[in-house]
Amino acid sequence: VLIFGPSGSGKTTLLKLICGMIPHFSAGNSLRGDISFQKKSIFSHPPKNFFPGFAFIPSTNIDLFFLTDNLENETALVRAILNLDQATTQTRLEEFLQFFPIVADLLKMNFSEMDKIHQKIGLIFIFYLQGARLFLIDELGDSNQLNKKVNWIEFFEFLSEQGKSVIYVDHFPIESSHHIWRIQERKLWIQ
Repeated sequence: VLIFGPSGSGKTTLLKLICGMIPHFSAGNSLRGDISFQKKSIFSHPPKNFFPGFAFIPSTNIDLFFLTDNLENETALVRAILNLDQATTQTRLEEFLQFFPIVADLLKMNFSEMDKIHQKIGLIFIFYLQGARLFLIDELGDSNQLNKKVNWIEFFEFLSEQGKSVIYVDHFPIESSHHIWRIQERKLWIQ
């Protein structure tokens, strides 16, 4: 699902609600209703109960989501936590490299040396390695050279073919064969 709308329309808030950052890490104004994932309430259960199901990729402060200093160390940490074997890790890396060959160069680079889009791709890789089922992506950033070289829709379709879901939000719609919704004044309209 691609959701677009102007600044302040609630796009990021919606993603934070879906993954439980609101209300667990920041308060929401008069929350009503509930969101369920795997038959559990997002609001009643802290986000750790849904690990590694969710992949929240923020538009800012991406480095706060990394626990080490580079992708190679993050990969080792994920392998240890989830008890992933080398073959699974290698297969997922090779699948990801089909869309983002730059990751091979980023593995040893310190996160503080990466620009925002490279950090974002690194975080998406870590969530992919973990086996996340729902990717919540808050804006891909400006249309720099890397964004022009990556076919994001093709990557989103690849995730979908693997039984994963993507909710991507931005200020403007992008061409897609998937569902496109517009958010404005905290209301969603299907395009």
